[in-house]
Amino acid sequence: MAAPAPRRITRLRIVGLVVLVLGLGLAVFIGIASRTVRRNAQTSVITCNLAQLQAAAEQFCLENHRLEATYDDVVGPGKWISSDLQPVAGEDYRSIKLRAGGTATVRTRDGREFSYTPKSGR
Repeated sequence: MAAPAPRRITRLRIVGLVVLVLGLGLAVFIGIASRTVRRNAQTSVITCNLAQLQAAAEQFCLENHRLEATYDDVVGPGKWISSDLQPVAGEDYRSIKLRAGGTATVRTRDGREFSYTPKSGR
């Protein structure tokens, strides 16, 4: 009985392996990139929400001669922000202490902390 002929690596197999490795690398890169994009979008939304809350609190305090405002003071029908702010990362806007001239800070479910301080008009 004759010995089996050794298997040759053909160009097609090499190309197939290269495509497989590149495809896996691309899949990993896309996964990382999409996570980064999602976190950046969350950061933008949370910062915008904090800015809206702080601006509404400033106006509320000015008009009502108070130093502090609550979420319920500024959010709701007929108020400065007409509808509830929707959390995008598990943050609780109702827990924020809003002070005239202060900084609005909120923490997400995963522990990230975001703050917004209005810029001085000077």
